[in-house]
Amino acid sequence: MTRNKTDRKKEQGFTLIEIIAVLVILGVLAAVAVPKYFDLQENARQSAVDAAAAELQARLNQRFAQALLAGSDCAAAQTAAQNEVSDTSVIGGGWTVTGISWSDTTTTPATRVFQSSVSLSHPTVTGGTAIAASEAGGAKALQTPACN
Repeated sequence: MTRNKTDRKKEQGFTLIEIIAVLVILGVLAAVAVPKYFDLQENARQSAVDAAAAELQARLNQRFAQALLAGSDCAAAQTAAQNEVSDTSVIGGGWTVTGISWSDTTTTPATRVFQSSVSLSHPTVTGGTAIAASEAGGAKALQTPACN
């Protein structure tokens, strides 16, 4: 430790070791943080696609219920629900729906169920590229409510 004024004036700034130590610490933090940032971006994109697929399923269920309340039979309500979610329709937030093709997945004659895969695209979230909802977090498919 210095005792007089002239010796204190000689102490200026940080030593080379201190600067290198700070740079090493910052490098380690950056090496850990950057991959996590990209993982967060991918998780956000998947969540956005999942939310859009959930909106489609909610629209399908709502139209099915509306048709039943209007007095339609179950098969007509399923058809109305399928028509609600059509190919190339645009849903909230700028999402475009493609790739819908309904197929009968009935396992028992008493319960009719139709299923369809779906692809979604968004100008900013997916860069305009259509992404199958099944690619974004597990097997997702639209499904009409069952008729008993």
